[in-house]
Amino acid sequence: MVSTRDDVLLFSKYQSAGNDFIITEDETIDRNFITRVCDRRFGIGSDGFIIIKKCDEADFYTEFYNPDGSTDTLCGNGSLCSILFASTHFNLGSNTLKASDGIHNFIINGNLVKLSMSDCNTPTAFIANSNRTLGYFVNSGSPHFVVPTENLDDIDVTGAGRYYRYNNIINETGCNVDFMEILSDNEIRIRTYERGVEDETFSCGTGSVASAVAYCHTVNPAAEFVKIHNKGGLHYVSLKKFDGLYSNIFLEGNPSFVFSGKIPK
Repeated sequence: MVSTRDDVLLFSKYQSAGNDFIITEDETIDRNFITRVCDRRFGIGSDGFIIIKKCDEADFYTEFYNPDGSTDTLCGNGSLCSILFASTHFNLGSNTLKASDGIHNFIINGNLVKLSMSDCNTPTAFIANSNRTLGYFVNSGSPHFVVPTENLDDIDVTGAGRYYRYNNIINETGCNVDFMEILSDNEIRIRTYERGVEDETFSCGTGSVASAVAYCHTVNPAAEFVKIHNKGGLHYVSLKKFDGLYSNIFLEGNPSFVFSGKIPK
């Protein structure tokens, strides 16, 4: 997949629940180029840029960049897409990937990909504005602020999300923001504002995990499985709670290949 020409990038486009990514093995790129190709009007368009690298500790290493060129913490959907990409380009041996937060195991079952996630502490509750809105901070590999709501369709996700995203009372370095509506037992719907994209995205893998943890903490402590409806599709999160820690967490989604191509650098 690596280009033999220094002036051309060979890439593949993948998506998971409407969260889309440009994936390449080419390491000779800079952040200005990343912002250009992620632009939806003047480039390829994506919610993130991923470089797949060889790795001694795992089958491969996934290096993730936001559309603004910044590096971020773990990207759940990006990891699901990276696994599908790697399964068609590499000989997988250990079914492990290395990300910014360490080694993750994964399982590929037909068109479904299941990814192990890092443990999560018990959510921290915050009243983050003058309207006394209660939300919960969860670090699910990326920092998230989960806000329960009963009227998800009425939420100004971009406006309200931006307010919480830059609220340093919640987290000094900012956070992603998830608005969560309960549908039924073990089933929720969320909409997510992602930092780095600085807008609502169609889904967020770490946001689904954070919301599942918040749901279990506030609504159903006995739950070990949560179905999450995102704007762009479904996620499934399994987890267990022991001694105040959420562990044995798995994110499951249905990533897919969109197209491949080349673009001048």
